Amino acid sequence: MGRLTATHRAHHVEVMSALDAALGRHGEGVIVLGPDGRVVVATTQAKRLAAAHLGVRVSAGRPLPPAVGPRAGRLQVRSEPDDGNGYRFVVLHETSAAVTAREAEVLDLLASGRTSAEVAAQLGISARTVDKHVEHLREKLGVHNRTAALARWLM
Repeated sequence: MGRLTATHRAHHVEVMSALDAALGRHGEGVIVLGPDGRVVVATTQAKRLAAAHLGVRVSAGRPLPPAVGPRAGRLQVRSEPDDGNGYRFVVLHETSAAVTAREAEVLDLLASGRTSAEVAAQLGISARTVDKHVEHLREKLGVHNRTAALARWLM
């Protein structure tokens, strides 16, 4: 963080605490990466989620561990594009229930633009089974329709 005065340091702690509380209520945490790819700051919730779901420790000044990828069971990881100043934000979101491997396959295929019938043919299941997977996913991801489920999955 460089050389911060005691006042700035206290303000930083206050801001991070408020951010942590706000995001934590939604099962989310944020990691800020600098232009060099090293962690600048991470919310307590992000550190907890990374440790609990990925078994990795996130700490300032270190590169983000490679295990922090797009999906890990109940944890979804979304990387925001560079903000124009070289900083990137990585958002970790804990879903209420684990997405099964088959459900993940279905979502990935639907996200690539395939129809339920095409997904069914590729996976060797019926279109009705694909729709049932989507129904379960909507419940698990806390959304009301297929498009929202795909959007949440791709976050």
